[in-house]
Amino acid sequence: MHQSIKTVVRLVSATCIFLITAALILTFYSKAKEIWNAEDEYTHKQISQIQSDATHTYRLLSNNKKPNQAFYIVLQDRGYIAKLNCEHYLATLCTDRYNEIGTRVIQDATFQTFGTHSYLEKIRYMDTQTNMPGSYTWSEQDIKSLYAQDISNLKYVLFGVGIFALIALYCSYRILRNFKQFLKK
Repeated sequence: MHQSIKTVVRLVSATCIFLITAALILTFYSKAKEIWNAEDEYTHKQISQIQSDATHTYRLLSNNKKPNQAFYIVLQDRGYIAKLNCEHYLATLCTDRYNEIGTRVIQDATFQTFGTHSYLEKIRYMDTQTNMPGSYTWSEQDIKSLYAQDISNLKYVLFGVGIFALIALYCSYRILRNFKQFLKK
C-alpha cells in the first residue's frame, strides 16, 4: 500500500514536470516567434479610432502600481476594448492622481496595434471631476521607439524563459531515461 502511494505521487510529480516543460517550450516558441515577426507586425499595424457619443462613453482607467501596470480604454458598462502598457505613459496618463479612478471620459482617441502591443497616437479626454480637458499626441517615431523598446525587453524575457526551458528539458530527460528507477526509488 505504502509503495503504491509513493509510486502514484512520483507519477504525478513526473507528469507535472513534463507539463511545465511543455508550457515553457511553448512560451519560448511563441515569444521567439513574436520577436522574429516584429518587423512584419510593425508594417501591418492596425489603426483604431474611437469617439464618445450619446450611446457609447469611453473612459480611461489606469493602474500604475506593479505588478499590474496597465491602463485601459473602457466602454462604459461593457468592459475594456484596449489594454496598453502603463510603463510608456507614466509621466502623462498613468499618474498617481488618476490611479484606479475612472473620471477621464475620452472624447476621441487613436491607437495603433502591432500584434499584441498597442500604443496611443493621440487622445483627447475630459476629467469629469475637475471639468479640465486633456490631450496628448505621440509621433510615429515615438510609437516606433516604444515598440522597439518593448521588443527589446521581450528578448530578456525570452532569455530567461529559455534558460528555464533548458533546465526543465534536462530534468525531463533524466526522469525519462531512468523512469522505472524513478518510480521505484
